Amino acid sequence: MALKRIVILGAGGQARETRWLVEEINRNRPSYEFVGFVVGDLASLADTDSQDSVLGDESWLDLHRDRFDCLALGLANPLGRLNVARKLTQQHPACSWPLLIHPSAIYDAQSCRFASGAHICAGTVCTINVQVDSFALLNFGVTVGHEARIGSGAVVNPGANVSGGVVIEEGVLVGTGAQILQYRRIGAGATVGAGSGGHQECRTRCHGGRNSGPCQKNGCLGCQPQCFAGNLSAPWSKRPSLISYR
Repeated sequence: MALKRIVILGAGGQARETRWLVEEINRNRPSYEFVGFVVGDLASLADTDSQDSVLGDESWLDLHRDRFDCLALGLANPLGRLNVARKLTQQHPACSWPLLIHPSAIYDAQSCRFASGAHICAGTVCTINVQVDSFALLNFGVTVGHEARIGSGAVVNPGANVSGGVVIEEGVLVGTGAQILQYRRIGAGATVGAGSGGHQECRTRCHGGRNSGPCQKNGCLGCQPQCFAGNLSAPWSKRPSLISYR
């Protein structure tokens, strides 16, 4: 079977971890050929980026469409994941975004549903009837209980525990070691602080580029609202915080 040529978006730590995820998949079953990293802005590359493996900025994708088959997000920011994926999906509709699952991940293959572009990292455990939407990231050591749903572009960071029946909506960031108790709902664009204990729901959402207001319950989950709705069509140059590819 021919290997799929994969380009990873980003060149920082998360991008390197995504490359490692691809390599681990290949050790179990050869599937991908790593082509290189693509970044949003070459001028913004830092010393901590893997500059020797950077192919160029996103214009490289337009000029070399014959050199890659699929794309993967190497970004740790939910807003960045959503915006980059949506923009490049429109520009390259024929390009696939493979579901990447580490060989050590444990899940019920009969009932769990993982969408394209999602990443399930090393040591992740999903029990039964778990749904992970497109471009979401379950980082290493995450546990997700029965009937939980992880929304598009959401990032659940290492060691977080998501209990049964939890709904994490689009673009949520769950911090390292957070614990979200059963049947809670985390509203779109919210941040659950590292080490937080999820005893209350967070209903904060953003509409049309404006906050809809604070969480309905004080101090819920340590959440902070983040606004992205209504601004996804703005050029990346107008949104400098989202073009760093991190």
